[in-house]
Amino acid sequence: MPGPYYYKIMKFIFKTSRLDNLYFFVSNLTEFNFFCRKHFNVDWVSATGQLNREEKKAIENTKPIFEKYGFNAKGNKSIYLGKYFYCPDDKEKFDSLEKYLLPEEYKVISDSFSVFEGRFNKIYNEKLLENWKFALEKELSNEKFLKLFNFAQKFFNATKVSSVLNVHLLASPSIIWSASGNANLGDRDITLEVPVLNLTEEQIELAVYILLHELSHIWLENSSNYSIVKKLSGDNLSLVKEILIDGISPSGFPAQKYSKASNPFKRFLFHNLADGLKAYENFINNKEADKQKLSAYVSWLIYPLMAYYYAGDKKLDRKFIKTITETIKKRTT
Repeated sequence: MPGPYYYKIMKFIFKTSRLDNLYFFVSNLTEFNFFCRKHFNVDWVSATGQLNREEKKAIENTKPIFEKYGFNAKGNKSIYLGKYFYCPDDKEKFDSLEKYLLPEEYKVISDSFSVFEGRFNKIYNEKLLENWKFALEKELSNEKFLKLFNFAQKFFNATKVSSVLNVHLLASPSIIWSASGNANLGDRDITLEVPVLNLTEEQIELAVYILLHELSHIWLENSSNYSIVKKLSGDNLSLVKEILIDGISPSGFPAQKYSKASNPFKRFLFHNLADGLKAYENFINNKEADKQKLSAYVSWLIYPLMAYYYAGDKKLDRKFIKTITETIKKRTT
């Protein structure tokens, strides 16, 4: 059986857990945050039938708790509920939640899990996730990813980071969408949502790029340049981080260079450029803009710059950061 793989100081451990997936299923159904995958809910309901009155009430009761403990921080500490569930071992997950939540909040969450247990059992398949685990371990043994990950690690000057990354695999029901992820669990854990019904060479490769994207969030936020990113970005910090990281993976020049089964440029950038330009124009004119399409468009604008930094084996610096911030700060104030 394949084991964890090393990239300099990093070791990846893929984890498949029924409880992780149940938590993801329930929290995503609440749509407590714009990061929730609404199209997953459509697919799940389509496969299992319309929500009944008890389930709708459970969502109504549970959503405010997920919103309260969302992707925010108090001081410098994340209050995200997911980190108190995904990160502990399975036998400790509910104990961790019970200690973290108020008693009445824990009861609501626990009851909602019971309400959705039957529906979840209809869609969860551990074997499909195990197949993905083995496929990803095999893919990551490829030398091309060693080179790509090493470039990204060096680009972000990531030296003070954990030696282990736990990758919690979550089952995506989508046939069309590629993998997606979340890096709000601290420095040692990420979630990776994989299309369990679409295990192809293309999707496996794209999933590795999303894994690198989420890992790069950790690397960037632990880098010596992160204070400069925050200073130059101002209120646009989240957007600038996404553009910086997208510039490497999944939609940037380095990911495209190492692609064989997939085409990140075509999948993530090319078909989004027209909508991306519209989003960019709206943004700089203080109108509502789709941030995902905006990020893709600005990633396209810096594509040659990233290629230049890759060719010169250069690290992230003030010049690169300023190129991005000046591009989006054309926005009228």
